[in-house]
Amino acid sequence: MISFNRIGSIALSVIVFLILLALKCAFNSVYQGKIKHRYEL
Repeated sequence: MISFNRIGSIALSVIVFLILLALKCAFNSVYQGKIKHRYEL
């Protein structure tokens, strides 16, 4: 049970990290797109 909890916590932290990384990449792409669009105008 202890090893299962440890694996579960590691997997949960990895999943949270991947979700945050994906949100950061999406936010950066949207932000850069807004900047590019603003400069094009």
